[in-house]
Amino acid sequence: MPDYLTKRNGHWQFVRRVPLEYAHLDQRGVIKHSTKVSIRKDRRGIKAGRIADAMNRELEAYWRGMDEGKAQEASDRYNEARRRARVFRFNDADTHELADRPTLDILERLEKLEKLVSTGAGRGRRRLKIKK
Repeated sequence: MPDYLTKRNGHWQFVRRVPLEYAHLDQRGVIKHSTKVSIRKDRRGIKAGRIADAMNRELEAYWRGMDEGKAQEASDRYNEARRRARVFRFNDADTHELADRPTLDILERLEKLEKLVSTGAGRGRRRLKIKK
């Protein structure tokens, strides 16, 4: 199982203690954030692990920013990174999440989908063609 990942109520959760060197800056003690990835859909925690890794990188950047005296900037970056990490569950985005993404991201996803559909999209599936 990836670092800082635990199971809670059917979902993977990111959990990490605040290191002693940053304890004076972050009073939370233990940080817990849901990855919003269902254990049933990701039994080995691979997708959730990628999200937890991203959360961990941003959390460490947040602590470094706080240590450098850039509290508000660090906080804003950390909150945005948490949101992005949960939203970007690669190919699992809900419609409302997809609508909030930049147009270029949506077009790239559509191109990938078109390629998957035109090549058969996997083993045992019949080949589909998209009319242009």
